[in-house]
Amino acid sequence: MKLQLVKEFIIPKKSAEAFQMAKGQVLRVTAIEGPQVADLNAFNLHNLKEHFSSGRTRSVGGIYVREGSTLYSIPGHENAMMTVIRDPVGVNNILGTRCSGVVYRKKYGIEGYKGCQELLSEAIAAYGLTAYDTHDAFSIFMNKKIGEDGKLVILPPTVKTGESIDLLTEMDLLIAISACPSEKAPTNNFVAKSLEIQILKYR
Repeated sequence: MKLQLVKEFIIPKKSAEAFQMAKGQVLRVTAIEGPQVADLNAFNLHNLKEHFSSGRTRSVGGIYVREGSTLYSIPGHENAMMTVIRDPVGVNNILGTRCSGVVYRKKYGIEGYKGCQELLSEAIAAYGLTAYDTHDAFSIFMNKKIGEDGKLVILPPTVKTGESIDLLTEMDLLIAISACPSEKAPTNNFVAKSLEIQILKYR
């Protein structure tokens, strides 16, 4: 079956967008300007208290999310939310958490920084959600490993300009995605960039 474009838009660097998707649609995220991480939050559109769980996803499918992997919702629901149906890059992360203004103040002494926590919070506010509803993200194209000391190590993304990932929605969803603003760590190879978002459907 062929995919037909429903909608496309750009998430400018250091910003986030929230949007709705219907069950059976395909989300395509493209690194249009080079190595760039997209932090994704997902909510059941009909029960916004049910959202993506990196912990449940790890416990079911392991620590690597790649083509064929399924993203699951929080314990108590534990439903399939999205399935990765195409992922030529094969490097994503569900081990760590999102960056935040608090982290940047404590680690780098930077005041007023808006991290993915703040950007995602602003994006979902239109749906009656708050900063407390943001959750550990599915970090698309994020390259992280576990060091010998057990600590997480951030590496530059391996994704190249124009490469993308496709995720099939397994329920009606509210999606929020940030173009991660980090330029102090190798997260985005030290330069924040924009992302392209496409919503597609099968003909």
